[in-house]
Amino acid sequence: MNAGPHRARRALRPVRAGSLLLIAGLAVFGCGEDDTSGAASADGAIVVRDAWVYATPPSVTEAAVYLVVRNDGGVADHLDGAQSGRCMSIMAHETTIDDEQVSRMQEVDPSRLEVAPGGELALEPRGLHLMCTGLAAPLVAGDVWEVQIGFDHAGAVTVPVEVRPLG
Repeated sequence: MNAGPHRARRALRPVRAGSLLLIAGLAVFGCGEDDTSGAASADGAIVVRDAWVYATPPSVTEAAVYLVVRNDGGVADHLDGAQSGRCMSIMAHETTIDDEQVSRMQEVDPSRLEVAPGGELALEPRGLHLMCTGLAAPLVAGDVWEVQIGFDHAGAVTVPVEVRPLG
């Protein structure tokens, strides 16, 4: 896939309006010893946990969101879209490091964000992540904000995202 400067950037589809009804039925689970939290889909099939992002300096308008998705359901599910009031768009990206230890980031097809039944998908530094672009304001360490993530089968999940100190 060519990631040249003239390639149009494609954001993940916004979560469908009908999925918003599922938010009312979200089961939010509590914090564990490591003070992480998450949320589950209305049917309990998809659990999103440990969502975090680094704090951003005032001039930075992009941030990578990391999280873990667990599929407790009986069918594979795909991340279908993501949105937040904190940024203009959210796209799936992957960071790779070549043989010369040069780090590169490029957009990936969201269909790669599949979670098998009984499996997990980790979005983490130096790998797959969600890239928020057009941040409305800097992200401050200690804050918590929300990202709504849509899945093909499980619907919408709104997950709290912890802002961690940079470094």
